[in-house]
Amino acid sequence: MPMNPVDPVAWSKGFLAGAQGNPTPCPYPASSPEAWAWFSGAIEGTAKWLGHGYSLGSLTPTQVQEYARQ
Repeated sequence: MPMNPVDPVAWSKGFLAGAQGNPTPCPYPASSPEAWAWFSGAIEGTAKWLGHGYSLGSLTPTQVQEYARQ
């Protein structure tokens, strides 16, 4: 099955929300590709916040910050 690319803006916003331990509700419509990306980022960000291993995927920390500002 082909993989769809993840929206880096939505992923970065979710990552930062999770990394801050912020229970912000997802700002995207339920079941949308952006919501999936946001929750995926939030899971990784929460892992960082909790002190566990996490992944930025192919993004650098600078890219995460830049995308989250969009």
